[in-house]
Amino acid sequence: MRTAIIGGGAAGFFLAINLKEMCPQMHVTIYERSQHLLRKVKVSGGGRCNCTNTFEDVRDLSAVYPRGHRLMKRLMKGFSQRDAYAWFERHGVPLTVQPDHCVFPAAQDSQVIIDCFLHHARRLGIDIRLSTPVTAITPASPLQVTVPEGSPESFDFIALTTGGQSSLSGLRWLADLGHEIEFPVPSLFTFSIEDHALRALMGTVVEGATAAIPGTKFRASGPLLITHWGVSGPAILKLSSYAARYLADHDYHAPLIINWTGMNEEQVRAELQALLAANPHKQLTSLHPFGLPTRLWHHLLSKANSQSLTPNPQHPTPNRLPPPPQNPLSLRRPPHRRPLHHRLPRPLQGRVRHLRRHLPQQRQPLDP
Repeated sequence: MRTAIIGGGAAGFFLAINLKEMCPQMHVTIYERSQHLLRKVKVSGGGRCNCTNTFEDVRDLSAVYPRGHRLMKRLMKGFSQRDAYAWFERHGVPLTVQPDHCVFPAAQDSQVIIDCFLHHARRLGIDIRLSTPVTAITPASPLQVTVPEGSPESFDFIALTTGGQSSLSGLRWLADLGHEIEFPVPSLFTFSIEDHALRALMGTVVEGATAAIPGTKFRASGPLLITHWGVSGPAILKLSSYAARYLADHDYHAPLIINWTGMNEEQVRAELQALLAANPHKQLTSLHPFGLPTRLWHHLLSKANSQSLTPNPQHPTPNRLPPPPQNPLSLRRPPHRRPLHHRLPRPLQGRVRHLRRHLPQQRQPLDP
């Protein structure tokens, strides 16, 4: 019996190795259109290759696979994360579990995964063909695979492990077989926000933020990072995944709501009122509610309406939100200014130093 596997990525190699181990008499051929194998494995997980997850804190798969949790639940009954962990260690790759429950090779290098796949493929005699794109499949009996050079080859089984495609042209040969093709759209991307005051806070991280698109059910929670172009981080990446097709349909222009505190409006208002009552003579800029970074808290105060909070009637001079600063970037460190003699033309610099040595050092009295 003969099996063709179209796609020389992680899925293709994983299938080929398991197929040969379960059915040694099977002849397996991997077709890869590029000259390089397992390129995505090389860069995945920051070059370390996140193999699986323990799912220790996952109670509902829809929380981590919102678009495919039903399919994942069925698949994981046949091959779970525990099976994946055992498979890699059985094939010579020791694994380690991080505090966030992600599973990586103990070597912390994706190359050990690539070496594992290639070693066992050679050991089992799997036929690997590079630079060989498949242009057509003939649904005859037996099945036939057509490549640009050479005559069609016959197979008893064909497996497609091509992964996602950036355009429909790469999937046209599958559409010719009668398969319904979903138009591919980008996913897992950051958001650009035209707010220079917010961008000035680049590098600020809020751990428990929630991002949502108003008027929809798309929302995601987790760490959020402010960047020099907008926002990023796990919360934003998950939201972009959930709303990938919605955002594509709206030409990637949509309003965004960010809940920085993880509380609802009533809870936020109540905590701020309690904060005002406990600190009647302090400016809100000197306080740090909700564990927010100082720069972000100042930015939110500058955006807030100073009349939105009800003053505490028990204090004659109630604490109020400060007025917005004239310059949104005023919280940033002022630019360093060099001493006067460094800013003068060179012929004058020596004279300035000379005068300083001979001038009396008089101090001005402080204002009362």
